[in-house]
Amino acid sequence: RERLDPTTQLATQYTVLPNVTVPTATAQFPSFNAIGTPPTFNDFDQYNVRIDHQLSARDQLFGTYSSADETRDVKVLRPFGGEGFPLSNRLVTVTHAHTFSPTLLNEFRFGYNRSRTYRLSETSYGQNFARELFNLQNTTDQAIMFGIPAFNMSGFGGIGSISQAIGALDENLQFTDNLSLVKGSHNVRAGFQISRQSYF
Repeated sequence: RERLDPTTQLATQYTVLPNVTVPTATAQFPSFNAIGTPPTFNDFDQYNVRIDHQLSARDQLFGTYSSADETRDVKVLRPFGGEGFPLSNRLVTVTHAHTFSPTLLNEFRFGYNRSRTYRLSETSYGQNFARELFNLQNTTDQAIMFGIPAFNMSGFGGIGSISQAIGALDENLQFTDNLSLVKGSHNVRAGFQISRQSYF
């Protein structure tokens, strides 16, 4: 051990400890010395709400709200090597329908959606291992990327956290209006749609 580089000595504490017994006088050493079944956790919550209201004989209004949260944590054998997928989604819609006459109808719709999609390391937003423990320079200051640096040694399993943690917030805003006219055997529709998408 004393012949190993100091950084390598730090890294070895994050190797997977062996748990496979090798009988004495074994002619051929097994290709692995650790085995396990790390758990995967799924936590999913969802609910939807809808409200309908008759404003008048010619006007109808209804709205919906949907919420979904799904967190998935995937564990692995190597220390601090797991990853998580926090996902969430919020959706709001409003629709107003106005009847001008038996043959003329206008429908206005509004929608707003906000989605959060991430892939995180088990160590994201935690300790800055690369700088504080391994004393590595020129490493990231973004807490989402914090983790154990990746090391690969011949004949051993890899060490370290996932190589890339990514994610984004996505917002969508939409306005739609449709005017429908029934004239004899003809159905004429006209309208517009305005959409805005934002990514953070």
